[in-house]
Amino acid sequence: VLTARLQARLSEAQLDALASRLHPHFLFNTLQGISTLVYRDPAAADAMLGHLSTLLRRALTRGQGHEVSLSEELGLLEEYLAIVQVRFGDRVAVTRGIDPTALTGLVPQLLLQPLVENAIEHGIARRAGAGRITIQAIREGDRLRIAVTDDGPGLERSAPEGVGLGSTRLRLGELY
Repeated sequence: VLTARLQARLSEAQLDALASRLHPHFLFNTLQGISTLVYRDPAAADAMLGHLSTLLRRALTRGQGHEVSLSEELGLLEEYLAIVQVRFGDRVAVTRGIDPTALTGLVPQLLLQPLVENAIEHGIARRAGAGRITIQAIREGDRLRIAVTDDGPGLERSAPEGVGLGSTRLRLGELY
């Protein structure tokens, strides 16, 4: 019993450490986006700061657990996507295919944001034209299948895994 409790505490500490690595990564990327707009388009920078404030407030007032409903996670993602819209305008289109039965499924907090951020930064931001991100979620029995895809060139197989994807993969491994 003691070993099981210690293992649970270790897993909890590892999840907390991964989440703390992930949050600054997102925050610094967003602040960098805002700083590029401050002199060029102050109104857009102000709008991004407003959305960031709302997103952080919502993220920080969540419960203490590691999981939230997919519905709540999608609500937080909408705040992030509002930041993306200000930054990229019509260069980014987002399509959602969410099965209503999936909305009550539990997911790790801030699961979708780093996946969408990765799709934007590596699939759309580095090219000249517009791009599309698709977010899908379906329930398959007692499982929830979520996919975030983009129509960009994709990552090279030899490319190292970044903080966002690496932390997400580790968090999913620890939780499930």
